[in-house]
Amino acid sequence: MNISVCPADTVDAPADVVWRTLTRDYPGWIGGEVRSVAPPGPMAPGQVIQLVTRELGLGFRVRVEIGSVDVDRRRVGMDIRLPFGVMNHELVTVDPTAAGGALVRFN
Repeated sequence: MNISVCPADTVDAPADVVWRTLTRDYPGWIGGEVRSVAPPGPMAPGQVIQLVTRELGLGFRVRVEIGSVDVDRRRVGMDIRLPFGVMNHELVTVDPTAAGGALVRFN
């Protein structure tokens, strides 16, 4: 079964700051304990981020594989391998708003 949703929210920070956080500060947004980033450094195609999330007192391993990074359009494509065989194909976009903030979309 495929389910498609597109959550979005505005952030009270410039789009460039949000983009930098997304592509360089994994512990700042990823929602889990980052175990490894290979290769290390800013987000790049082929990079793999391993992390552990905690729910109900249990630790679950998650693998994030970066497929594409479009710096000019502030877009990142990634495949997220979740527990129990769940695969999440994400396209994250960061766009500036007229008020000076950022609109972040997860598709």
